Amino acid sequence: MIKEIVYSKLRRGMTSYYVLICDKCNKEFTRKHSKATRYKHHFCCRECRYKWYVGKNNVNYGKPILEKARKAIIKANTGRRAWNFKGRKLCRGYILIYKPEHPNATGKNHKYILEHRLVMEKVIGRYLYPYEVVHHINGIKDDNRPENLELLPNNSVHNKQVQEVYLENTKLKKEIEELKIKLEYYENNHK
Repeated sequence: MIKEIVYSKLRRGMTSYYVLICDKCNKEFTRKHSKATRYKHHFCCRECRYKWYVGKNNVNYGKPILEKARKAIIKANTGRRAWNFKGRKLCRGYILIYKPEHPNATGKNHKYILEHRLVMEKVIGRYLYPYEVVHHINGIKDDNRPENLELLPNNSVHNKQVQEVYLENTKLKKEIEELKIKLEYYENNHK
């Protein structure tokens, strides 16, 4: 809900900011005009948005998977098929599974779900929240074995973890180069 409009002077003219009230927790926050007028409902954070959405639309995020749904996840090949359709396709190296009845289905016409998210749902026994991230430990995007997958709470934790691995790899590459130079020096002087 919009409470008031505040103007601020910048170099190129006036910019309007809206003071809004969160639809879930009634906390006040500000947004620029373009963001505030774009949406019907306003939330101060992602958590409030998801809590409101789950409560209003009765979505299955975080709820246990029924046995029937668990079998459907395992099956993973449903719906009409063309002669060459195998229930799978690739998107940026990830495997997509045709599951139009899944609450988190995305892609064209909301009919596909990422296979590694399905595998993780089967392992933990509930649907994943949209902000949860499934990380491939060995970095291979189509290796969806349960022991290769790790559930992370959000994307910032995932980015930190990937950054740590990248820094460790660069450090090890530097050490390998130094050892190669030392080995070459040792071989040249001790023949």
